[in-house]
Amino acid sequence: MELILKAKDIRVEFKGRDVLDIDNLEVYDYDRIGLVGANGAGKTTNGIVMRDRRSPMDKKSVRAVAVTIFSGVLFLESMFAGGVASEETGKVLDGMRGLRRVNNVHYLVTNSYSGSQDIVQQTQEIWADLLDETWAAEYKNTDADGAMTFLKEFCDGVTVNSYQAGVWSQWDGYSTTTDIPNYQALTNPGYREEDVVSAECVDLDDGATQIIFSLSGQQLKEKRDQALDLIEPAGMEEQDDTEQMDKMSVYYEQYQKTGYQNEQIAYTINKSGVLTGMEYSFDVKRPKVVIKGGEQKLEGEEEYAMGVKIEVLSYNQANIPKVIRKCAADAGYDR
Repeated sequence: MELILKAKDIRVEFKGRDVLDIDNLEVYDYDRIGLVGANGAGKTTNGIVMRDRRSPMDKKSVRAVAVTIFSGVLFLESMFAGGVASEETGKVLDGMRGLRRVNNVHYLVTNSYSGSQDIVQQTQEIWADLLDETWAAEYKNTDADGAMTFLKEFCDGVTVNSYQAGVWSQWDGYSTTTDIPNYQALTNPGYREEDVVSAECVDLDDGATQIIFSLSGQQLKEKRDQALDLIEPAGMEEQDDTEQMDKMSVYYEQYQKTGYQNEQIAYTINKSGVLTGMEYSFDVKRPKVVIKGGEQKLEGEEEYAMGVKIEVLSYNQANIPKVIRKCAADAGYDR
């Protein structure tokens, strides 16, 4: 039995509210502990203090011995250990840990589609303060005709406020939770060890490293099959509209026959050891739905590519909280 972490008399106050209050805490090597609580309850602050990145307001009696607060990282490291790409995955996990240590971050997410999709590009620009879990986001959708829609969101750690058509309102945007949009894609691996076909490391001119994983597409197929179980036409009630059932059957069959290939995910880690980018892409091939004789049928094939790219534009910058505060003021939230 080994003591790996001890904390005593720890208190952190934020804007007049205690977000962390620990009298005495001891963690031993056999303990399995999870941090559970609502946004703003102090989970992130607890990790930050334990890693000695923010000073408590009272005594600083924190002693840590080779401990990683985030149990998810320990789990992922053990899951990937000894796999096909364990060395490359280790570098990615190190880069993700580097990003989790920053105080704030500003990044751009670009979702792109090529093919017969209505929305050809969607961008999300996010400013997040990881110390108090507030964030602001701007969304822009561009369709095939070049028309653009715009939405802005602000989260105070408890509620999400959205802005569209000149009006601010709560919970009326893209986000359904208070989680920082797409932050998990930068801090948790987006692939499973058993799906890795190959991996390679590329040294970039600016001293950064790019790690590229070629994947089997198996995870996409499993998600497709799980979705099919939920939308099976046989599950519709008899009184449901017959025409609607026929349409659903056609699209169900199309989805059944959808295939995936060229699945790939790449991570970029800067020379400081911080993950600064993620790019994920795959190709889709499926039967095409056509209308003949007033009926929908499957005929021929269609292909399109899908991808998401996340670029970390900056971190640990004073202007990032300022952008969030400006959005908060616009939303009428008094910080």
